[in-house]
Amino acid sequence: MKLGNLAQRLLFAAFAIPVFLWALWNGGWPRWIQLGFVLAVASWEASRLVRYKFHGSSRVTEFVVPVGVLAFAFLGDGGPFAFLDAALPLVGVLILLFLVLKGFRERSREDAFVWIAMQGFAFGFFALSARAIFSMASWHVTAGAQGWTSAAPLLWVAMACWAGDTGAYAAGKLFGKRKLCPELSPAKTVEGGVGALVWAVGLSLYWAPRYLDWSIPAIVAMGLAMAVCGILGDLLESSVKRWAGVKDSSQIFPGHGGAFDRFDSLFLAAPLLWALLELTN
Repeated sequence: MKLGNLAQRLLFAAFAIPVFLWALWNGGWPRWIQLGFVLAVASWEASRLVRYKFHGSSRVTEFVVPVGVLAFAFLGDGGPFAFLDAALPLVGVLILLFLVLKGFRERSREDAFVWIAMQGFAFGFFALSARAIFSMASWHVTAGAQGWTSAAPLLWVAMACWAGDTGAYAAGKLFGKRKLCPELSPAKTVEGGVGALVWAVGLSLYWAPRYLDWSIPAIVAMGLAMAVCGILGDLLESSVKRWAGVKDSSQIFPGHGGAFDRFDSLFLAAPLLWALLELTN
């Protein structure tokens, strides 16, 4: 018997959420493998969407892009091979050169620039997110340490994005009237956006003071900023999917779509919090 979408979502969540939380708390390789898997799948999905738009492209790029993203995750701060951090600029340059050469070789004169730009986005966007996520997964502690404290900033931004999505859904259902961005996401409303801001700030006020030495005004401002990034990240992913002409980035998570679908808010909000933490460190 084929399960409905809601049943698939609930069954997958019942299995995935405990595993996700265990790996985050446990630290070390379980945390690194889990985060690396999400980043690799999302960057693969983004690269694959370009092939959907430009038929006939080689699938080699869909392997190279995730490998580059994983290099920025595992070789950067917070990763198990951080002592190789100095090699990352070379990795980035080599992958961009590969994309340029591949685009000129495979695509027509009219398509080459857009293909290179979109594959460059798939690599650059997720490489930045990978650096931010892995750094915040081992913040001010020995890399790989256990417990929530060792990943407090990452958990903050992840839960703020989740709270923002939940608040947007609830407020949109109850009060939504004015469309926020009807061309990209017809279901999103201004009222839902306000709900996202309120829920993200509420979660931030609960979580951040327990683990980070930030003032209340700074926490509120960061909660608002992460909620805005969450909304923009969702719209950004929607625009890429509409450009490629697909509904979901993939079906790797039953009932939920792909990693890009599930974590689009986090991928944009995480670099913002990471950048501010680096500035205030």
